[in-house]
Amino acid sequence: MESLENANLLKKSGRFSEALSALAGVSLTNVKQTAAHVLRAELLEYVGQHSQARALATTLLRSNRLTKSQQSACEYVMGRILLDDGDTDGAVAHLQRSASRAQEAADFERLHAAQLHLLVVVSERSGLGAATPLFAEVRHLTTRLGEPNATATLHLFVAEMEAKQGSLENARRHTALARHIMGTFPNVYLEAFSENLELAMAVLRSQFDAGRACGDRAAQIAERSGVASIYRAALANLGNLFYAVGEFDRAIEFFERALAALPSFGSKTNATLDSLARVHLTQGRLHTCAELLDQIDDSIRTEEDRIMYGHRYAALTRTQLLACQGRIQEAAVMNESVMELASRGGDALLITKGSALEIPQNTRNEWNGAARDFKGRALGYKTAGGRNVPVWVRISVIEGCGLHQSSAA
Repeated sequence: MESLENANLLKKSGRFSEALSALAGVSLTNVKQTAAHVLRAELLEYVGQHSQARALATTLLRSNRLTKSQQSACEYVMGRILLDDGDTDGAVAHLQRSASRAQEAADFERLHAAQLHLLVVVSERSGLGAATPLFAEVRHLTTRLGEPNATATLHLFVAEMEAKQGSLENARRHTALARHIMGTFPNVYLEAFSENLELAMAVLRSQFDAGRACGDRAAQIAERSGVASIYRAALANLGNLFYAVGEFDRAIEFFERALAALPSFGSKTNATLDSLARVHLTQGRLHTCAELLDQIDDSIRTEEDRIMYGHRYAALTRTQLLACQGRIQEAAVMNESVMELASRGGDALLITKGSALEIPQNTRNEWNGAARDFKGRALGYKTAGGRNVPVWVRISVIEGCGLHQSSAA
């Protein structure tokens, strides 16, 4: 089988590292060389070699030899890279161009991929309600395609969005539908994606043994697929699991491995930094916690991005840090910001958590007693499932912050 065709088949089955290897040293005609370069740019992005992917995609977009479909692919690569790096506005611009070029080429698979990522951005920044019109378009396009991988991907994206809003039953239903499709049409990457979602939901439900099994499978399958973003997500969620059962050293180890797996400056990396900050806060290392939260704040480029999942939960951690420092007035003001972000994002879980931290106006000046009470709740332990679980973890990680995102293919 020709190497380019083989690489495309491997990509379609979710085996991106193998697809990239299949392209190595390929000698092709000029027409197929262009197609191979475009595919290489896509695969480099998936496996986490962002600088190489960006350079290649930029060079290709300057060329006059690309078809509309190939232009769409390169714009898509740029959009995914910028989104992971925290440049949301730049990412949206590239994804919109990707969708436009795909529309012009009648390439509905590429149009589906671009619109699905735009759907995620809109829902992240403005809530699921604001994303309803775009969701209707994506669902119609998925039906039109009739392609199993596209249908499974949509279900997994919806499952992730539902889980981040606290609708775990809906999330589980969509994950199950995706897994049913994959039973007939296997895809290594989508299998890793679904296992990571199962891991996150298990942590949210305090089902730690089941979560550990899902986490081990997610990390192993993600390595086989070669997709760096899902591997990072699986490691981070395993870190959340170990944090939830009080194994703080192992939690730190997995958070640091996640950060090293795909270094970037976007909300996904910031979600891991937030989780790491929580470990340090739980262990009383307030200065280190503050430094990590400052790092997150410094990376946020626009006010719109503050509503994004990883960032709004980092604001909650900041509230808890301020309370632990005895800065009750500042904590109360920060918590009001958290509630506003939660409301704008339609995040029921965060609204519940923020409400639990609300400090009545008439007690805000009684900071000594309030701080002592907060620290007692935050650093205390309770029994759950036969384990001594930190109360802090059950509130902060299990109710929302333990869900690390992944980028869908």
